[in-house]
Parts: sequence; structure tokens; C-alpha cells
Amino acid sequence: MDQCHKKGLSSPKVFGYINSDIRPPKEGTKEYNEWLYANTMVFTWITNSVDSSHVGILQSAKDTKDLSEAINRRFGGQGNLLRIYDLKYDLQSLNLKINDFLNYSNKVKETWDEIHTLRPPTTDLDELDKGKK
Repeated sequence: MDQCHKKGLSSPKVFGYINSDIRPPKEGTKEYNEWLYANTMVFTWITNSVDSSHVGILQSAKDTKDLSEAINRRFGGQGNLLRIYDLKYDLQSLNLKINDFLNYSNKVKETWDEIHTLRPPTTDLDELDKGKK
């Protein structure tokens, strides 16, 4: 998720559906129906923020917590290295002659923002040493 989506989902009530702080009540109760409505809304927000080419892998998730775990399994950790490689390749392939300057600069900024989201800068020496290996 990019920074805008993280900010939008950072409300404690919304994020509670993602990290299971807000657990589903007993089925058949009024509280369950309210939970289901809110969970479905957060689920929809997240799936709408994912690139359409990746939505298929998320279809098996039964609730927002499952969805969050599926996204982390698919895109978290080492998986980001491949995406970062692709983004850097895309940056090298951009051609200023094909695009007008505004579109070109927007694409460069979008790409670097995504790279930053996937691998935020750190001053932690242990993390920097891991990157060298």
C-alpha cells in the first residue's frame, strides 16, 4: 500500500479490522451485522487500492485480516526486491522524447515514491549491512 492508503487506513477503528483488534462478534447478532458491514467496507477499500492485475490472488481472503495477510505474503519481505528491480528498470526505460515533460516527471516521481514505499530509507546499520549481502 502506498502512503496515501496507509494514512487513510490508519484510523484505529479502521486498522482494527486489519490487525484483528476488532474481532467479529457472534454471528446472527446485530453487532455481527455492524462488524460485517464495516469489515466489508475496509476490505473493499483495500482491494480497490491494489493494482487490478493482482486482485485475483486476493479473492480467497474471507475477511480483512485474511486480506492483509495475503497481501503481506505476496508483496512483503523479499518479494519487494523483484518489484523494486522492475521499478528501477522502468525508470531507466523512460524516454523523455516520447512523453511530454510533465508526464515524464510525474512518472519518475510516482516510481520513486513506490520504491520508497517498498523499501523506505533507513539509518539502521544492521539493516544497511543486510542490503549489502
